[in-house]
Amino acid sequence: MTNKEKWEALTDGLCSPQNFLDWGWRFIISASLQRRVWYGPEHLKCFPNLYIVLVGRAGVGKGVAITPVMEILKFWKQKDFLNPTAAANDKVQVIENANNEDAEQTILQLRKGGEKIEPARLPYAPDATTYEKLVEDFAKSGRRINCYYPDNFTDPKPAIYFHCSMYFTLPELASLLRKRTDDTVNFLLGIYDNPLDYEYKTKTKESDRVRRGCLNLLAGTTPEFMESVFDANLINQGFSSRVFFIYANKNRKNVFSPPPLTPVQLQYKIDLLQHVRKLTCLYGKAYTSKETEEWLQKWWNEHEENRAGRSNSSPKLDPYYARKNIHIQKVAMAEHFGESTELFIPQFRFEQAADILAKEEKNMHIALTFEGINPLGKLTDHVVEYLQNRKKANFVDLVTEFWKSCPDGHKSMEEVLAHLIGNDRIEVVDDEDDLGRTVKNYKII
Repeated sequence: MTNKEKWEALTDGLCSPQNFLDWGWRFIISASLQRRVWYGPEHLKCFPNLYIVLVGRAGVGKGVAITPVMEILKFWKQKDFLNPTAAANDKVQVIENANNEDAEQTILQLRKGGEKIEPARLPYAPDATTYEKLVEDFAKSGRRINCYYPDNFTDPKPAIYFHCSMYFTLPELASLLRKRTDDTVNFLLGIYDNPLDYEYKTKTKESDRVRRGCLNLLAGTTPEFMESVFDANLINQGFSSRVFFIYANKNRKNVFSPPPLTPVQLQYKIDLLQHVRKLTCLYGKAYTSKETEEWLQKWWNEHEENRAGRSNSSPKLDPYYARKNIHIQKVAMAEHFGESTELFIPQFRFEQAADILAKEEKNMHIALTFEGINPLGKLTDHVVEYLQNRKKANFVDLVTEFWKSCPDGHKSMEEVLAHLIGNDRIEVVDDEDDLGRTVKNYKII
């Protein structure tokens, strides 16, 4: 049984859309690898860090999907790796129940500052912070790992590798983008490519220097919040080119309250924790075969030369598509290291990553609901979402549902449907009504 299948079994009782949970698993792997594993040439390393934003209406399980991710990533403490006895012990104890009296005492100790909170093996950023505090915390998040550096690329020498890696797990993206949104987003852009140094200077105190910084971001939000916070200029500056906007319009199932974990699920959780533990000690350059490198170049040539073959023709995704060669490397690493600690990545992982991205891109543009020149832009997105919920609908149904959003009445809806058909987003099917008459319905392809 693969780790991915164990993750699916562990989260089976949750209501969240499956793609939210799938990307949550990939985030666990990327956050566990930090800035210690990379792919590509030494002068232009590609690290597996991911920016993932789960987008859906209120009630679509964004926070529910992020919670088990947090539990896995926050489990291991730094002391678990500094203690030789603990490091040699492969047993993990997952405690699902706690004593109420102990919990009350713990709360009292926390209020008095009497309980020591052990540093996490994988440093994480606070749920709510300011731009200045974020940079400061980042600069203090350094970790060291023993490794071998190549000497003249032939004779590896023992060395200590230092890096500052952190991750965000935010059920609400709003908690990060409250004030000075431009500065915060610019920091996210600056740290995304994992520079050797990121320095922030102020007039009132010494500068903060982030050495070998690496950030992973997993957050949830709604389309309405995206529109209220971002403007098109900010998005076009590079944020949307680096972020996977994972959209879902409804939960995969109705769950009043998630059931307790079964003994089998608890064992799966232990297995996943052990795998994460191994990843936190991994260091080195990931590589692949020459044949795979040739396949990747051929794939990129096709991607650039045949733009009509893209999964989504929306111009909103042009910045994203410009960096898709980077995206496929990151997703391939997440898929591979989710199952293995070997640094060799087989070709099928890149093929798998390409399929994952193509599938997700179909709805990625819906997250970027910004006012534009075309007044039918939003109407188009709403029609797509409506058809995803209803499966199919006829012209009268669509006009009735969106009459207030049609500036030119029936003509507006005709333009929207023609646009979606021309871009292979929807198709027309002939059905019979209750009287045996032929009715044309529209449905998502």
